[in-house]
Amino acid sequence: MADPTDIEQLADDIATVRKRTAELHAKLPQIVDVAEIGVWSKAPYKALVIRGALAWRTEEMARNACDALEREDRAVGITLARSIIENTALLWRLRKMLEGRAIQKPDTLNDMLMPMLLGFKSEANFPQAVNVLSLIDRLDKEIPGVRRAYDSFSEAAHPNYGGVSGLYTYTNHKEYRTVFGRDVRPSPIANSAAHITAASLALFNHAFNEIEKLMPIWLAELSPLSGPRDPE
Repeated sequence: MADPTDIEQLADDIATVRKRTAELHAKLPQIVDVAEIGVWSKAPYKALVIRGALAWRTEEMARNACDALEREDRAVGITLARSIIENTALLWRLRKMLEGRAIQKPDTLNDMLMPMLLGFKSEANFPQAVNVLSLIDRLDKEIPGVRRAYDSFSEAAHPNYGGVSGLYTYTNHKEYRTVFGRDVRPSPIANSAAHITAASLALFNHAFNEIEKLMPIWLAELSPLSGPRDPE
């Protein structure tokens, strides 16, 4: 049986997730137009498409994570919370790449963006997908604890003990009886899923907004469509 304090904390965390999800929903981009970007470089277009698609994915996952956790669909909520960490790590990496653009040649930056845009693990004609764990570890260096939370959720997202018996069974070893259900035992991992998702969304929204602030500065550094084409 869940502790009343845990139930109250979960409700508060879900409310925070819903608030931050609504903030993201209000900013979801509808289109990226090359003519409106107005520069020859392909890199800003690629960056904005990555940012926009990640925002749509994250908003969808966050909404459904809240719904799942309120229904006590723990495995679903935890798996979505884990995926939101991955989304956040990728957007954070995009932000850091764009902030460090001065040390990259235009064609190098384009090459770095391609795996984020079109990365695919099992299709040879596509760029190699970005390694998710490397993204998580990069973010963990700036935000300690990210990798620990991600690894914890991975145990429950996979059909390991934490995601199977640890979520849905309780065994009375004296009587040799196992009972099943969503509420047969407390689940600290499930209880933390909304809290970690709220933190992930705070980071995601921050990176999303910082990229928006960065774009006019970046575009001013590039050759406009009305002038000579960039060498890339």
